[in-house]
Amino acid sequence: LEEKLMNRQHVLSKMASQMQLKSKRLNEKIDTVKANAKLIKNNHESRLFASHVERSAKHQEKEEKVRRFLQSKAQKIKQTSDLKFAKAKELSESLKKSREEKFEELFTKYEQIDQRIEQKKEQEKQDELLKKHMLMTMSEITNKNAERKK
Repeated sequence: LEEKLMNRQHVLSKMASQMQLKSKRLNEKIDTVKANAKLIKNNHESRLFASHVERSAKHQEKEEKVRRFLQSKAQKIKQTSDLKFAKAKELSESLKKSREEKFEELFTKYEQIDQRIEQKKEQEKQDELLKKHMLMTMSEITNKNAERKK
């Protein structure tokens, strides 16, 4: 009976040690599964973060493209504006010169007209004096002729 008990105790202790060993292996497997789960979770979080970073990078890339596009448009608008301003300034200068030239032309014509008027007045005075002189001369001649006839 004692032997049986000892055998059973021995068997039970073997079974207990096997159970402990199995329990230890099971705990190791559980720890491994937990570690793998943690790795998977971390991997998933890393993927999520990588995805977020990738989306953020794409978004920044799009913003940069838009910024460059808008900057180029602004540059083109500025160049166009500068060209238009330069043309307007050039046109304004040209118009100003043209006005000055026309004014000079008109002023010269008016001066010439004034000179002609003055020349005509002078000519009329000269004609009047000549006419008076001729009349005087004619009357003198007429008087002399009348004296001779007498």
